[in-house]
Amino acid sequence: MKRGYFTPPVLIILAIIIFAVAILIAINTDLVKRIKKEPPPTPSPSPTTQQLTTSPDEMTDWKLYKGKDEVSEWQFDYPPDWTNETQPTPGCGPVFWAPNKNQGWITFCTAPGGNTLDIISKTLAIGSNILSKEDTTVDDHVAIKQKLTPRDPTAYHELQVIVKRDATLGKTVSSDVGAMAIYLYADSQSFTSLEKDFDKILSTFQFID
Repeated sequence: MKRGYFTPPVLIILAIIIFAVAILIAINTDLVKRIKKEPPPTPSPSPTTQQLTTSPDEMTDWKLYKGKDEVSEWQFDYPPDWTNETQPTPGCGPVFWAPNKNQGWITFCTAPGGNTLDIISKTLAIGSNILSKEDTTVDDHVAIKQKLTPRDPTAYHELQVIVKRDATLGKTVSSDVGAMAIYLYADSQSFTSLEKDFDKILSTFQFID
């Protein structure tokens, strides 16, 4: 064998290596071209940025209710598939039943006055467990919103909004009618969905001077 020359087996191996490298280069080149042609994927919105909003169109067919007692008059809108029971319970206004009456209902009652909202809320929560409690406003009137669970597992869950009725209503508030309590009663399975309806109804609530 002469020095400086490759033997046939070596040449064959080199040819195979060169051929394989050429194939890899061709594949990579084609892949780069495809990636450049494909548009970048549109990022989907993060779950934390997706918010549920209520469109005004969702409430265009809602019904208007106007009520009053010895202290003030008020009004609010409610869904058309809710039922208004005209015969109220003593001390309360009409009852508004959910589409399925077994799910729950909303009612408006006179709350004892002469005390702070905090004392009234504690009084109304007797016999239940308070899950949450927060300060809020209803038609620019100070209020407390509290969520209750019954100690009796067969009883309805409850959401209370106690609204202070003050001199801005243009009427004298006697010692026993200083606040209005707005109640939502619902079974445990329907509570979350009915709470959304309750909040929408509450957003339309207005005292009439």
